[in-house]
Amino acid sequence: MRTSILCVALLGLTACATSTHDRKMEGVALLEQGKANEAQAYLDANGDTDDPATQLVRAQAAQEAGDYETAITVYRNELKRALRPGVEQFALVNLAAALRAVGQTDEAYSTMQRLERLRPNSEEVQRVMGALAMEQGQIELARLHFGRLGPEGRESVMNEVGGDFFAVDSQ
Repeated sequence: MRTSILCVALLGLTACATSTHDRKMEGVALLEQGKANEAQAYLDANGDTDDPATQLVRAQAAQEAGDYETAITVYRNELKRALRPGVEQFALVNLAAALRAVGQTDEAYSTMQRLERLRPNSEEVQRVMGALAMEQGQIELARLHFGRLGPEGRESVMNEVGGDFFAVDSQ
């Protein structure tokens, strides 16, 4: 079985019984096959609610299936646990994406601020925060975040937005 990046990030999160591990891996396999609805149903019925790794796979399955409310609930619940930093970052990124998908951009931005404290030099975080600021109509805040990108990142933003996005308005 091919091991996904998600699986690699989550393996070793907790010492699980083989059956918990097997059920989690079955959910990962279904996700890798593009069967998010089946993965979600499988993990809802068979997933270990005490295993953070299984629950994060369940949240990802719900998110990929378009069940954002379930994904949001599970990510929030798991973020209350003491997760390893890389796993916490995974949960925060995906929580922000799910919140954004349901139009909760203020809360998505707040979630990304929490991630920014963990990864202050991350261009990915700055790019997402800039996009969220733009969606909220906060152009100066978007410029601030996009301005923290390297030259290639700023050029990419200019190509996406058009014109000289970083020029200060004369008005």
